[in-house]
Amino acid sequence: MEPTTPPPQPAGRLCEIRRTKKKGLGLYAKVDIAKATIISEEISVEFDLGKYKFSAATWEDPEFWEGTRSYRLQPVEDAVSDLIAMYKDDAFVQTVASQLSRSLSVPGLSDHANLFFTNCQPLKLTSFPVSIFFGPITCAFNHSCSGNATFNACGTGDGVNLVTNVVAIKPIKAGTEITISYMLLPFPTAERRLRLRKSYRFECVCELCMDMNPETTESFAKGIALMKEIEAPIERDNKKQKTPWLFFKSALQVAEGYRKLQIKDMRCAVLWEQCASVAAYHSDALRTHYCLRWAAAYWNTLGSDRTEALHPVSLSPEKHPHWGNTTLGLSSMADNELFRSRTQKDALLGRILMAGHEAESYDRIKPKEEDLAEKEKLAEQKRAELLAELGEEEEKKKKKKEAAAVPKKKAKKKGSKKQNGRKGAACGAEKGSEEAIVPAPPDQVVRLNAVEDREQTEASGAGWEEVGVKTRPH
Repeated sequence: MEPTTPPPQPAGRLCEIRRTKKKGLGLYAKVDIAKATIISEEISVEFDLGKYKFSAATWEDPEFWEGTRSYRLQPVEDAVSDLIAMYKDDAFVQTVASQLSRSLSVPGLSDHANLFFTNCQPLKLTSFPVSIFFGPITCAFNHSCSGNATFNACGTGDGVNLVTNVVAIKPIKAGTEITISYMLLPFPTAERRLRLRKSYRFECVCELCMDMNPETTESFAKGIALMKEIEAPIERDNKKQKTPWLFFKSALQVAEGYRKLQIKDMRCAVLWEQCASVAAYHSDALRTHYCLRWAAAYWNTLGSDRTEALHPVSLSPEKHPHWGNTTLGLSSMADNELFRSRTQKDALLGRILMAGHEAESYDRIKPKEEDLAEKEKLAEQKRAELLAELGEEEEKKKKKKEAAAVPKKKAKKKGSKKQNGRKGAACGAEKGSEEAIVPAPPDQVVRLNAVEDREQTEASGAGWEEVGVKTRPH
C-alpha cells in the first residue's frame, strides 16, 4: 500500500498553524486567499467502515476493533506510516502531523492507527458502506458550521489511496482561520451540535451555533425535514414522484438558507443534482438543464471531475438516467433562448424552484402568450426583411441583364456589316477581280454589292414565279 509521489501542492505556502482561543490548534491564512483557490492537495489513506457508522461510539466499540484488528488494521497502520514518511522533507506537514490529536484509548492501538481514527473524515454519509479517509493536512482543519473552505476527493493515487484537496469556497483574508464544515447536511442548532458531539466528541462554538437569531434558528429547524425529502430516492409513493411542486418549494427554502449562511460547498452541488433528477423524472428538460448547470458550477469550484460527467447531460437532458417516467413537467430545450432572454438571474432561480406557484400542480416552463406574440412578430419582421432582400437581389439581377443585353445587339449589327464586306470580297475573288483582293473604297464596296444582288435576283427569278410570288424581292 505504498502511496504514490505526493502532488506538488505545498500547503505551507498559504496557511500556517496557530493556537486558537477555544479549539486548540488551527490553520490560518498567511495571505489573502481568493474563492476557488486550492489551499492544499495531498495523498490520503482510505478505509471502508463496512457495516459500522461514522461515530465516536464506533471507535469505542470493542467488537469493531476485534474485527478490524484481525486482518484490516495492519494495512492502515502501514499506509499511514508510509504517508508520514513520504512528507519527511516537508516541515509544515511534519509539524501539523505531530500536533494532531491521538485521543483514542484502545489497548494495543499503534500511534499511527490512533492518528488515523482520531482525525479521519467521512467521504460519504448518505450511503453504505461509509468510507473514511485521513490526510495530515486535510484532516487538520477545524470545524465551523458555516466554513470558508471544504474538502473534496479529487482522484485516486494508486488504486488504494485517495488524492484529496481543500478548496476555498469564500474569499479568506490573511489572518483568518480556515475552517470546513464536518456536517454535510443542514440541521437545527441543537441537532447539529448533538451530531457533532456523537461523531467527534466536541461542543461546537462556531458563530452559527452561537447565533440566537430566531430567523436563523427557524431556518435550520426546517432543514432536517427538508433535506430528508431532498435526499430520498425517487420511487413510488414519495413526494418527488407524486407532488414534485412541493419538493421544489422545499428545495427553494434550503437554497435560500444556504445563500443566507453563505454555504457554497458540496451540499449545494448535491441539492441541484437532486433537483435535476426530479425534473428529469417528469420530462422537464429546461429545469434539468439549469439544475445540472448549477450543480456542475459548484463541483467545478470544488475541483471535482464530476463537472465533466454532468456537462453533456445538461445539454441533452433526455440522457439523464431518470428521464421520462412521467410527462408532468414536459418542456423543451427549443424554448431555452426565449425563456432565458425574459428572465433575470434571481428570477430564474425562483422560476426553476416554483417560487410563487400556489397551485397544486406542476408549474410547467412554457412561453407566455405575450412571449409567443412577440416571437411571432419577430418572425414576421424577419420574413419581411428576407423578402425585401430577395426583391433587391432580383432587381439587381434584372438591371444587370438589361445592361448586358445592349452591347450584344450593337456587336451583332457591326458584325453584319463586316460579314457583308467579306461576302462582297468573296464574289469579287470568284470573278478574278483584283478589287476583291485589295481593300476597296466605300463607294466601290456598295457598287460590288449592287452587282451581286442583281445577278442573284435574275438567277432565282424562275423559282419565285413557281410558288406564286407576284412581286420579286428587291
